[in-house]
Amino acid sequence: MSSVMFEHRVLGSPADLDKECKKQLKVAYLQQEQVNFDNKEHMKDADPTLMSKCKEEMVHLKCNQEKNFEDVVECLRTNFDELGPECRAVVFSREKIEAVDNRFDDELQRQCRMDIERYCHNQEGEKVLECLMNSKIVRILSPKCQKVVVERMHEKVRDVRLNPSLLDACREEAEQYCPDDYKKINDPQYAKKTLEGVFVACLRTQYADPRKGVLLKPKCKDEIAKVILESEFDVQLDPLMYRACQDTISKHCANKVIAGGGSFESVLECLKSDYSHGAITNPECARQVARRLQESLMDLHLDPILHEACASDVQRLCRDVPPGQSRLIICLMDAMKNPGTRMSPSCRNKLVERNELWMRAHNEHALMMPENFVDVVQIVSAHPHRTSLLMWFAGFVLLLLAIGCCCGRATKRIKHELKNR
Repeated sequence: MSSVMFEHRVLGSPADLDKECKKQLKVAYLQQEQVNFDNKEHMKDADPTLMSKCKEEMVHLKCNQEKNFEDVVECLRTNFDELGPECRAVVFSREKIEAVDNRFDDELQRQCRMDIERYCHNQEGEKVLECLMNSKIVRILSPKCQKVVVERMHEKVRDVRLNPSLLDACREEAEQYCPDDYKKINDPQYAKKTLEGVFVACLRTQYADPRKGVLLKPKCKDEIAKVILESEFDVQLDPLMYRACQDTISKHCANKVIAGGGSFESVLECLKSDYSHGAITNPECARQVARRLQESLMDLHLDPILHEACASDVQRLCRDVPPGQSRLIICLMDAMKNPGTRMSPSCRNKLVERNELWMRAHNEHALMMPENFVDVVQIVSAHPHRTSLLMWFAGFVLLLLAIGCCCGRATKRIKHELKNR
């Protein structure tokens, strides 16, 4: 029954459970989660399939020492990369159910009860994780709740099917731009296998391209931007980068080094510094850092450090500039180049630093940098609705000319009347 619910919500299957059935399923599921192991001999009775498929892993990871079933499952989820294929498949099945409806996630509900009441009381229960994952909220959660939420965030990155919001928002784009990856979602052979982030990686590539990103729907853009922003604070939420840069990170960009009083706000900022100074020897790691620079270049908000440094300058110098498509960054760069423009030292210094990074990435990894109106025209000309866009733009120009003519005639008439007086 849980598979029916998942396939309807995520895969678009027409069949679904009615409300009463879902309610009963939830009760049964949570009762299973809360089974206590007073007698270790009866552990397998909670979920015979999971206990059988994960028997070796439970011993190796010491998950069999947990006192109740939900803690056993959480132990396995936390060590997902160390599980064998059969155990992974069973654990992944549970992850899918709880991703579709967060009310089934007893560990999340139990550890985050107070945080949910404090920060997410207006959020629907089945989507409460989305609220807790908010970049402003996740860093102020209680330690136990934060640990569970971060683990769920790592799970979502592994497979887009664990991120229904992103899948719903970007389904059309995925079919168009990532057809091979999209087919895997409904492919039976991948039903029990994780997609390892390839789907999201493809969409991020589209988003980061100045000419392709404009073709994405706003909802899809927002979801992809959310994924990018989340990984600014936790580099493990960008699996491609984390795998490529693991050696570099372990040497002097590890979290404990950052927390120990280093000069960088995050692991990613440390990697950017290494890239700027040519200190990254792994070519793939360097390429991934350049890719991240391309992504954050698309929107100032995706570079939290630069955004914070230039927040007041944006309000003063770029108030009427809409975000996205590098517009705010272009506005700030233009202001910085103007000798007569007053800009805060923190913003100017960070822009200079970022510009050096962008230029290095441009020269070494072909980072794309839209700079002027010509690029905007090229983007518009590539848009599927370019005719309507160009007609709207032409109409706007004609309107300005008409207003100018009317104002000019009115001014002449007033001058003539004053002269006659």
